[in-house]
Amino acid sequence: MTYWPHLVAVWSSGAFFDTDDAMRLVQVRALIQGQSWFDMTVYPLDPPAGSFMHWSRVVDIPLVLLIKGFGLFTDTATAERLARLVFPLALLFALFAGVARLADVLLGSIARIPAIVATLLSGSATFQFQPGRIDHHAPQIVLLVFMVATALDALDPRLARRAAIAGALAALSLAIGLENLPFIACLWACLVAAWVWQGATMAGALRWFSAGLGTALVVFFAATVGPQRWFEPACDSLGMAHLGAGLIGSVGGAAMTFCGTALDTRGRRCAAAIIVAAAAALFVATAYPACLHDPFAGVDPLVREIWIKHVMESLPFSEIWRQRRIMALLLLMPVLLGFAGAMAAALIVHARTGLRFLLLALLIAVGLAGSFWQIRVFASVTPLAVCGALPLAVWLHDRLRRAGRDLLSILALCLVFPFTSAAWALALPEERVALVGAGTCLTPAALVPIAALPAGRVLAPVDAGPYILAHTGMSVFAAPYHRNNDGNRFALHAFLAAPEPARAMLDARQVDYVAVCPGLPETAGLAQRQRDSLAAALTQGSPPPWLVQVALTGTPFRLFRVTRTP
Repeated sequence: MTYWPHLVAVWSSGAFFDTDDAMRLVQVRALIQGQSWFDMTVYPLDPPAGSFMHWSRVVDIPLVLLIKGFGLFTDTATAERLARLVFPLALLFALFAGVARLADVLLGSIARIPAIVATLLSGSATFQFQPGRIDHHAPQIVLLVFMVATALDALDPRLARRAAIAGALAALSLAIGLENLPFIACLWACLVAAWVWQGATMAGALRWFSAGLGTALVVFFAATVGPQRWFEPACDSLGMAHLGAGLIGSVGGAAMTFCGTALDTRGRRCAAAIIVAAAAALFVATAYPACLHDPFAGVDPLVREIWIKHVMESLPFSEIWRQRRIMALLLLMPVLLGFAGAMAAALIVHARTGLRFLLLALLIAVGLAGSFWQIRVFASVTPLAVCGALPLAVWLHDRLRRAGRDLLSILALCLVFPFTSAAWALALPEERVALVGAGTCLTPAALVPIAALPAGRVLAPVDAGPYILAHTGMSVFAAPYHRNNDGNRFALHAFLAAPEPARAMLDARQVDYVAVCPGLPETAGLAQRQRDSLAAALTQGSPPPWLVQVALTGTPFRLFRVTRTP
């Protein structure tokens, strides 16, 4: 468990353990220093123009408030560290509260504690909540759990108005990012299907969810997207494509529930639902067709091959299964068993509880399917899947308690354990993985000597970019973000070019420094790819004469100052 070591490292040195956390703090600092709310450009990235990020300001708000609040009592560096510790901890407690709420909706208050324990024992569910983690993934997971719990609660016609809260949470999630879009689409489709099947009984839940989603989408779109970008074809963040499709689905969904006798049969309701869904899809297909294709389609082929194909969390499950079978099983089995448990409960139990478990099973299935695109979906779906472990444990607990076997009834709740990744970690053999040692290059101590140099533009490996931005006053060209296509392409082509052409490229972009580190495998990989390249010269310890090594101590980095062409 890395929780305690991460906490100590963040507090003692301000360390980062993920590129996104470093970049998030860079973005938050810029907002605090007066950068426009709607301006998401990271100006020190890919200078001189900077790189416009697809991230949202929504997550910046609590971080700014925490830093400003702590800053009243301490210096800025300490305030940032405190914020980076408090933020994920608060979200972790919110996750536990959300899972407890979902369990309560499904099976009553007795299921709360087992659900929290199962979540705690499922590493993929809590990985995004480590100390120092200030990226948007943890807020998205919390929003998903509360959204699902509220929507399932609203299946009771007496509580239908609560679906408006679920719709608003869905819109807030989309304003942060699109990770939950498949779950939101599935939830809307499930509410529509429930209305098609049961008619007026389910009309309230669909109506209020649609109202909450549509209204909040407009509010959050106006609050987070600058007017000058309203009609840009943005497919990787909340844009007009998502707003338009969401409004068509929301208005159409609500309108269907008011049609009364015009839609008094299942066939008519099904036809109406198909028309609304088709209209939303047609809008995207005609106005923003790029949003129906690969979100990385615009990324330079070289950048895709060298960087994207090697990002672990972006790999499909099939690739993880091929490379690391044990890790794949640890991720898969809790979710697969959770789906089986939820599906079994849906088939055995009738009425509203069975419907709730059916919807839960469908959402888990969406997460399983999404993992075959990118494995990071497991972090989102696992908190839902742990609730599929609850029915057997709770029902056996109730039966034993009614039989007067109180001790056994408490032990019955432990049946959730086989549904957790901790159980599978104990059952499966240990998987040994070779460590590449990148951490020695990306610590604050490794970058302190670089921070002491005059500010300039640095050509460095892709993964080093956010750390250099966060820990020094330097600008960089490469960073692991698909919107930074120009900077990444320039950096890779410069490293792959022969020394003299590379010098011309660096002169054209006014590069001041070139930085490499043995612990980062990118430079060596580029050297193997192109034997006569700048990367090969640096790897072999024979830099061209126009690169003058800067004497640095206490860092594994080798830094070279670029001598400009006369």
